[in-house]
Amino acid sequence: MAQRQEQNLVQSQQQKTQQILSPQQVLQVRILELSATELQERINLEMADNPALEAGEDSSNDDQVEYMDSACEDTSQTDDISREEEQRREALDDVLQSILQDDEPDYTANENEDTDRGFFSFSDTTSFYEELLRQMHEYNLTEHETKLLEYLIGNLESDGYLRADIDTMCEELAIYHNIDTDEEEMARMLDVLHDFDPPGIGARNLQECLLLQIRRSQSRLSDIMRKVIEEHFEEFTLKHWGKIKKDMHLTDAVCEEVFCELTHLNPKPGAAIGDVMGRSMERITPDFIVETDDDGRVSFSINSAGMPSLMVEPAMEEMAKEKAVGTMSRSQQEAVTYARTKVAEAKSFITAVQQRRQTMYRTMKTIISLQHAFFATGDEAQLRPMILKDVAERAGLDISTVSRVNNSKFAQTRWGVYPLKFFFTTQMKNDEGEEVSTHAIKQELKDIIATENPQKPLSDDALAKMMKTKGYPVARRTIAKYREQMGIPVARLRKPGV
Repeated sequence: MAQRQEQNLVQSQQQKTQQILSPQQVLQVRILELSATELQERINLEMADNPALEAGEDSSNDDQVEYMDSACEDTSQTDDISREEEQRREALDDVLQSILQDDEPDYTANENEDTDRGFFSFSDTTSFYEELLRQMHEYNLTEHETKLLEYLIGNLESDGYLRADIDTMCEELAIYHNIDTDEEEMARMLDVLHDFDPPGIGARNLQECLLLQIRRSQSRLSDIMRKVIEEHFEEFTLKHWGKIKKDMHLTDAVCEEVFCELTHLNPKPGAAIGDVMGRSMERITPDFIVETDDDGRVSFSINSAGMPSLMVEPAMEEMAKEKAVGTMSRSQQEAVTYARTKVAEAKSFITAVQQRRQTMYRTMKTIISLQHAFFATGDEAQLRPMILKDVAERAGLDISTVSRVNNSKFAQTRWGVYPLKFFFTTQMKNDEGEEVSTHAIKQELKDIIATENPQKPLSDDALAKMMKTKGYPVARRTIAKYREQMGIPVARLRKPGV
C-alpha cells in the first residue's frame, strides 16, 4: 500500500516597496516621450476617439525666453565619468579600430543646410528600425511577445548593439508600459532578435557580435574561428596571432586564413542595414526653434506649428455636470455616465499635453542657459561639459524626465538642426587642469587633420602627440574613436586618390 505523502503548506509574510504610477502619470510619461510629429498624430487619434476632446485655434508659440547677456552664470556642476566605464569604452573602440584597420569602410560627411521653420530634411538610415520590424512580423509571435521584441529593437543603438541591461528594461516595461515580464522571457526574445539579419544584430558586446556572425557563417573554418573568439579573445584583440597559433597548434596557412576571415566580420552590424537598404530623406519636425540675433541674444520657442490647442467640448462638459436622478431613463443615465468618462479622459489628456509643454520648456531653457556660448556663436568648441544630472538639478526635474525630453527631440538653430543629445557632452581636463568638453577636443583634432600634409597624413599616434602639445593629453585609442565619430578615415585612406 503506497503511503500518502503529506504536503506541508507554509504561509509567510513579505514586505517590499514597489513603485506604482497612477494612470495620469503613465499618460504624462508617454506623451512626454513623443516627438512633435508623433504628438500631432496622437492628438488626431485622441480627438477621433473622444467626442469630448475638441480642437480650438492653433496654439501660438508663447513660451519664449531671451538671454540678454552674452555669457551666463557658471554652473558646470558635472560628474566625472567613472574610470571603469571610460576604460571599457576605450577598450571596445580599440578593438573595433584593430578590426577595421584592414577593412576600413567608406566615410561620408553629411551636411544639412535646410533650416525650414516647420520641418527640415534629415538624411538617415531610416530603414534600420523599419527593416527589423518587417523581419519581426515574419515570426509567429503572440501580441505580448511582439511588444517585448519591439521594445528590444527600440533600445538598439545605431551600431546595432543592445547596451541596455535586461533587468532595467524589465523594470521600465513594468513601470512605464504596464507590461509584466522577467529576465528569462526577455532573454528568450533577445535570442529571436539574434536570428535577424544582418548577423550580429542585438549583441551585447563585440565578442558576442562576432560569435553570432560566426554561428551563421558557412565557412569551413567556423569551428576554429569560434574557438579563437571564445577562448582567445584577448589575444585576438591584441593581434597576438603567434600565441594563438601556438596554443591552438595551427599551421601558418590556416592561421592566415582564419585571420583573414575574422577581420572581415562586421563589428557594427547596425550600419550594414543602411548599406543594403540605402539612405533616404526623412522629414522631421524640430521640437524647438532657437533664434540668435547678431548681438548674441538667444530666444527659443516650442514648435507648435499646425498643432491645435485643446479644449473640452462644452455640451459634453455640461452633460457631465448633470446629476443622475430617478426621473431619468436608463438611456439618459448611461449618457451622463458616458459623458463623465469622456470628459475626464479629455481633461486628463489636455493636462498631460500641457505638462509636456511645461517640462520641455524648463528643460530647453536650462540647456540654453548652460550652453549659451554655443547658441550665441555656433562654435562647437564652446560647448561646455554637461550631463543629464546638470540639467535635472537646475531645472528642478528628475533625471529620467530630462532623459525622455532628450530622446528623439530636435532643435532648429541659426547654426543648423541638432538632436538634443548633441548638447550633452562629457569632459576631460587639459594640462592646465581646466575642464573641457569632448566637442572642443574633436574640433581641435579636426583642425589638425585639416592642416596636415595630404601626401603624408598623420597617424593616430602622431595625432595624439600633436594634441598633447596643444594641451590635450588624449590617448591614441581615444583619438581613433573621435576620428571615427567625425567620419574621418584612417591615415592611409586620407591620401589623395585612395
